[in-house]
Amino acid sequence: MQKVLLVISDLIIPLMVVVIIAAGLMARRNVYSDFIKGAKDGLKTAVDILPTLAGLMVAVGILRASGFLDWVAGGIGILTDKIGFPSQLVPLAVVRMFSSSAAVGLLVDVFQQYGTDSRIGTIPSIM
Repeated sequence: MQKVLLVISDLIIPLMVVVIIAAGLMARRNVYSDFIKGAKDGLKTAVDILPTLAGLMVAVGILRASGFLDWVAGGIGILTDKIGFPSQLVPLAVVRMFSSSAAVGLLVDVFQQYGTDSRIGTIPSIM
């Protein structure tokens, strides 16, 4: 059973690409032209959100360096510890509401400090 799942997981992405190309050809679309147009739109979107993303990353860095996130974690952590949610993850939960990318930076810090196999490393992986 595990071998079958490994084969399926290896083939799923290439199979999806083939199905999408086949559907485009059956609909008599210029698949390459549509791909290039989509890539241009995606690149434009990435360029448009870059300043916002950079601003959020800098803001989170400032909040972390100033100790504000630790202060918030200490206050809210008193409540969250009672329900079984580690106070060390409160900053991650707060930042996650505003910026997934900035939360990934905090997640890497959690992994480095507590390890990926610890309880504190497993909970944000599920979040």
